[in-house]
Amino acid sequence: MKWLLLDTALEDCLAAIADGDAILVEQRGVGGKGHAERLLPTIEAARLAAGIELKALDAIAVTIGPGSFTGIRTALSVARGLSLALRKPLWGVTTTQALGLQAAQAGRATVAAIDARRGEVYLQAFAASAAGLGKELWPACILPLEQAEEILPSGPLTLVGSGAALLRQGVDRVIAACPAQPTAASLLRAAQQAAGPWQPNDAVPPPPKPLYIRPPDAALPRVVQPAASLAVTIQPADASHAAVLSAMHREGFHDGWSEAALRDLLGMPGAFVLLAIDPAGQPAGFAMGRVAADEAEVITITVRPRLRQLGIGAALLKALAAEAGLRGAGSLFLEVAVSNLAAQALYRAGGFQKVGRRKDYYQLERISPDAPLRFEDGLVMRVEIRKS
Repeated sequence: MKWLLLDTALEDCLAAIADGDAILVEQRGVGGKGHAERLLPTIEAARLAAGIELKALDAIAVTIGPGSFTGIRTALSVARGLSLALRKPLWGVTTTQALGLQAAQAGRATVAAIDARRGEVYLQAFAASAAGLGKELWPACILPLEQAEEILPSGPLTLVGSGAALLRQGVDRVIAACPAQPTAASLLRAAQQAAGPWQPNDAVPPPPKPLYIRPPDAALPRVVQPAASLAVTIQPADASHAAVLSAMHREGFHDGWSEAALRDLLGMPGAFVLLAIDPAGQPAGFAMGRVAADEAEVITITVRPRLRQLGIGAALLKALAAEAGLRGAGSLFLEVAVSNLAAQALYRAGGFQKVGRRKDYYQLERISPDAPLRFEDGLVMRVEIRKS
């Protein structure tokens, strides 16, 4: 396949043409401003240097972010226009994946970090692999530097991108000796992975969407809509509810607990469980905790996937803390995987703060049955329980 590769998400303006696995031409303009004026002339220069007509292309690939809002929009709009005019398929690739592909080293996890200014970085981590870039550990996100440092994978680690030098270093971490911008070769590899076994006679994929992550600085005034929520009733539960609790836990986690495991957990001294019931009288989620002396721990909180982001998790967490306080606890602890950013946001909103880190606390799902075991650190978080 003959590819047109475009990237203006970061500082450079890149247009490249590839044939199969070979980069025929790579035209690159350095500097983060003027992408809108430079991109089309850069494409034309690449086409002339390659001696090819645009209609002879088979496919187009473009970076969709994260990066500059204007830069992402520039390349993506041009790519969409060319795709429609030439009737060629278009695939989007992330800047973090492209950076990861050019830096990955065997046996080391890879973290692509892009300086997002304001003390923040765009961040995406990929697992260690015997060859090439491993499976993504979490989607690209934006985090303050302090929080980004907290969730870096443990063990040998390669950092790449303009934000790599901003992150705290250790003896088992290195900054990749490669450009902070995606290369044409890495964009090609990312595009080939996105396209997979696609052939010219196959159906055209849907157009890619931008991955802005951070909203634009300039925006029209808008009416702020209240967050969606679902009123639930929180009530105590016990071992007689084990079947319902197990079904919800297995729905929410790939290694969800069995009925027998739940009964064993509820048989521990000080253990208790709270069940959330939706307005239709159906179970929506549950929280399990345990009190020992004047401390309590969160054993698990789960919400049915179709009912997430409706405030149920926050309601369960608040109710669990209140129940622990009634049972004599003055503080509440929990562990959360470093990659579970959604859960961390919930806990921080509930007043929890990081107080420690447990190395290799969670066992990750195997990529294949014969793959080696993989582990992930856990953050220890704590909140004081306010006594009424």
